[in-house]
Amino acid sequence: MWRRCTTWVGIGDYVVLRWTGEAAMSVSHASRTGLLDLSAFAWQEEWAPEVLARGARALPSLQDAGSVVGLLLPGRAPGLLTAGSVPVVSTGLDHVVGAHAAGAIRPGRVMDSLGTAEALLAQVPPSFVVGTGPSTSIDFGAGLAPGTHIAVAGLGTGAGLGQMSRVLGAAPSRRRATLEASAGKLEPGADGLVYVPPRARSDVGGALFGLKLAHGREHLYRAAVEGWAYAADDALAALGDRERTNEVFCTGGGANSQLVVQVKAAMLGRAIKRVKTPQVVAVGAALLASKAGFGQDLLKEWEPECDTVPPDSSWVGSYAGLRARFEELARKVHPSRKGHIYP
Repeated sequence: MWRRCTTWVGIGDYVVLRWTGEAAMSVSHASRTGLLDLSAFAWQEEWAPEVLARGARALPSLQDAGSVVGLLLPGRAPGLLTAGSVPVVSTGLDHVVGAHAAGAIRPGRVMDSLGTAEALLAQVPPSFVVGTGPSTSIDFGAGLAPGTHIAVAGLGTGAGLGQMSRVLGAAPSRRRATLEASAGKLEPGADGLVYVPPRARSDVGGALFGLKLAHGREHLYRAAVEGWAYAADDALAALGDRERTNEVFCTGGGANSQLVVQVKAAMLGRAIKRVKTPQVVAVGAALLASKAGFGQDLLKEWEPECDTVPPDSSWVGSYAGLRARFEELARKVHPSRKGHIYP
């Protein structure tokens, strides 16, 4: 099949191909294929022949985010009524488009996207991409602005907390809200219970330390929230200088948890901006399309709906004091890690 392949596109770009007749891919998506030279923002001419008989000639043309790929061909979207010519616009990876719309992809800002997986996104200089080896478990890609790079640190936070709530019999949203409320009344540290989460791309599981007979469901859930928050805090530091991160934006389903965001803010020691705009990724794509199709950069005028979650001053010192204990136990669970334990 690969030998017979004349043109390769990603599944999203296949839709664009059907709509416009053009084989094209955003640089953002292309940086996820493993075939893009992140220094030159071009296809790796010497790598493509390893998987495609026609080499780079079989790959789609590269498009910057917000550029017009082509026009919607008549009849290609059955049932859709249009007026005049409809441009089809290239955008990018969902996490990145959402972060772009939230105004979080700028130096000194980080987007914490909390879905089934947690993705910490930050803009990084080219030297960071070149100088960091694969052992960090951080993925690098192209930003939406031409010539920029992003780093993505991934964690299993959403899936981990979801599984913990199911194990504790609190899978329905109503029961989980009750469990979170009970866990939120506990003091930091969950009465000595420490949860060390598993790392991404590792076969080593997580671990619980300090379990007592007096611990209840709320202690287990609070420990899980704190463990994943410590992991994210360590991953944030792995993205660069943690102290230079002056703004953190939170989005996704996990950001609806007041406890999760409050614990994160206390560990970080500063307020977190929580993006409340629904479907901010779709909004980001629409903003990119408006600029390409109509010449209006609406992103400069548009602001997402946000609220601010300040750190609880009584929690900040507690989590700072508990950090050393968490790191000590995390290194016992993940002894192979040098430097940062996560992601």
